[in-house]
Amino acid sequence: MPAKITGQNLTQYANVSRTVATHVLHGNDDNTHKKSSQSNAAISDGALFLYKLEQQIAAQPIVDKNRVDDIKMKIKAGVFTTNYLSVADRLIATEKDIH
Repeated sequence: MPAKITGQNLTQYANVSRTVATHVLHGNDDNTHKKSSQSNAAISDGALFLYKLEQQIAAQPIVDKNRVDDIKMKIKAGVFTTNYLSVADRLIATEKDIH
């Protein structure tokens, strides 16, 4: 069964550390270590894809400002409506996901 990815740390699903992925993606070559302590790590295309995806998601704003502004305008105009059944269904679904 596939693991459920929650977005908390996508790199954990690829078994690759953020440090190694960063070095590979940005071409960083840390020559400060002695040559005898160097090691090689292989990172799969899937791991690199997940790392890049995590970075893109982290760069997105948490709140959709345009949607917030639209809702504010509707509230001020007195035309904002709420579908209480939909809100209740989503709260119940969220509660089920948590437990």
